[in-house]
Amino acid sequence: MNSNSTNSPLADILIVDDIPDNLRVLSQVLLEQGYRVRKATNGQFALNSAQLMPPDLILLDVMMPELDGYDACRFLKADERTRDIPIIFITARDDIQSKLMGFEVGGLDYITKPFDVEEVVVRVSTQLKISRLQKELQLQKNQLEQKNQQLEQEVSDRIAAQTQLQILNQELETKVEQRTQELKQRNQELVSLQKQLEISLKKEQSLSEMKSRLITTISHEFRTPLTVIMTSNELIKYKIEQQKTENLDRHINRVNESVKRIEQILNSAIVLAQAESNLIHFEPQSLNLDLFIKSLLEDWKSLEIQDHKIQLKVEGNHPQQFKADPNFLKQIIINLLTNAIRYSPEGGTIVVEMIYQPTQVVFKIQDQGIGIPESELDQVLEPFYRASNADSISGTPGAGLGLTVVKRLVELHQGTLTLHSILNQGTTVTLSFPVQEVDG
Repeated sequence: MNSNSTNSPLADILIVDDIPDNLRVLSQVLLEQGYRVRKATNGQFALNSAQLMPPDLILLDVMMPELDGYDACRFLKADERTRDIPIIFITARDDIQSKLMGFEVGGLDYITKPFDVEEVVVRVSTQLKISRLQKELQLQKNQLEQKNQQLEQEVSDRIAAQTQLQILNQELETKVEQRTQELKQRNQELVSLQKQLEISLKKEQSLSEMKSRLITTISHEFRTPLTVIMTSNELIKYKIEQQKTENLDRHINRVNESVKRIEQILNSAIVLAQAESNLIHFEPQSLNLDLFIKSLLEDWKSLEIQDHKIQLKVEGNHPQQFKADPNFLKQIIINLLTNAIRYSPEGGTIVVEMIYQPTQVVFKIQDQGIGIPESELDQVLEPFYRASNADSISGTPGAGLGLTVVKRLVELHQGTLTLHSILNQGTTVTLSFPVQEVDG
């Protein structure tokens, strides 16, 4: 069996175990798969080896003298040189607390002794694939950001050229008024300058459209690695079923959540690109807001958000019907709830308030989270911008698209969005939608 021939035949793997027989068996198995193998007999030696020459993956025994596997993992994750190395724990402990401890300190997988050779090969191959795909995604993201910067600079140059042309145009008009004898010559210059202005405007529009197309193209290209991640996940499930291994649902759920998160970013990027290019398919329908919002919140409460409470408040006499695109309205509410939960402490309350007024419907979603710096309230509504304090919450990835997409979708409904935030106290997002009377 050699499942590594198409993946990472030159991957460098560090095996850490204080039992020589285990080192010998694991080394032989991985060498047969075409990997390069290094060995360490204790945690400190493993740290030194990894820091000197970071491997592609580490198989780390838990129970070792002096520096056990958990502490070694903590040191590795604290070091910038080694924090991104995928780590698989190997141990005879099979209790759930030991496994949870391994995941908490930064491990990505868990193999129990006595281990099955095929299981070791599959888990190593899977983690290497995921690591490689993550690096590819990061590279594509960096390339996209670089392209966007180039496009923005070109657009800025075009605008500067347009401004300069306008100045020249004014100067020409003044000269025409002052020098009637040069009218014919100056008129010819004006026509020439106007043509240059039209060319500049067309190029500016083309660059803007190119930027949106670039976002859409890159987003679609992300779907291939997503499919690979899902396939790898199914392979893990299959092997677990074959070996009848238990208590790994938490790890599988984390993989699935990561896939769903990337897919959410893709969907947001596509909606944003369509909105920027005026290609979005907007289908407003008559909705009963009470039923729609209550149904949406009931579905949301059925998900795994036991650590937070969602409280609904309704004020005023609601219109029986209200026009909105149901898919976009759902995406607006879900995006705001996701942000509220993501940046709120465990046990916090999310308040959803609907205020019915004669000419408009107002939604307020208030959390008890970290808040947004006042100087950044406008910037967080721009694509790809994340608040400077967003990374202070561990485990809250984001692409900076959620609020941008919400703002675009609200504007499609002729509505408005405002933000009010106090650091370390929470954020309130207020949406205002005009009431459109429905005939009959």
